[in-house]
Amino acid sequence: MKDNALNSLQSVSRTIDVINCFVSERELSFNAICKKTNLSNGTIFRIINTLIKNEYIEKNENNKYILGRKLVILGLRSFSNIELSGIIHPILVELARETKETCNAAILTDDRFIYIDTVESVYALKMMIRIGQLGFLHSSAAGKALLAFNDEKSFFELLNKIELKKFNNNTITDKNKLLEEIQKIRGIGYSIDDEEEEIGAKCIGGPIFNNEGKLIGAISISAPSSRFDQNFDKFVIELKKACKKASEKIGIS
Repeated sequence: MKDNALNSLQSVSRTIDVINCFVSERELSFNAICKKTNLSNGTIFRIINTLIKNEYIEKNENNKYILGRKLVILGLRSFSNIELSGIIHPILVELARETKETCNAAILTDDRFIYIDTVESVYALKMMIRIGQLGFLHSSAAGKALLAFNDEKSFFELLNKIELKKFNNNTITDKNKLLEEIQKIRGIGYSIDDEEEEIGAKCIGGPIFNNEGKLIGAISISAPSSRFDQNFDKFVIELKKACKKASEKIGIS
């Protein structure tokens, strides 16, 4: 019994050692984790498989390991972003009621963004977003809003960091074209994902600011392209209302 307890404690300790590898690194190869922890390949293999199964670690497009959505969500709960979600959630509920589509809130995280809240569409055919899901800044409505309405210094830092990954022929993969798009977004006050990640899916996004005019996050509406096109004017009006209301609530919170 005593040996089993010691083995369990050792397993927990080793698992924490693996997770701690990501404190200073965004992504790591299998060999890098082994080197950082000084643990055997077999031990790391078992720990990583368990963490992947429970969504605490996942593999990215570079075939390297990154923190998974469960850990990201837990991280959010330790920051003020959970308060942000609490403020915005009733606004998302109202926005979803008005538009009948999936409505989301997102914040920046490094050179990506993360969805911190979502309210699903009432329709059977709808866009599905997970809390904790990561997104790209150049190809999504929420991402482009977070890019466009950031301060100039942060904007250019992000522009130099992000990968303009191509999802289809509609994706912006040229930085000059992205700059043109950003200027347009700043002029009209909202951003659009015009089937740039997924054919048949469109989104519209807008910024949320605090009382000092600093970008805090973004709200987006996601819908199948046919319904998006039919209701576009209404979506613009309702999105702008929701963003204004969220900014005002954050300003007085």
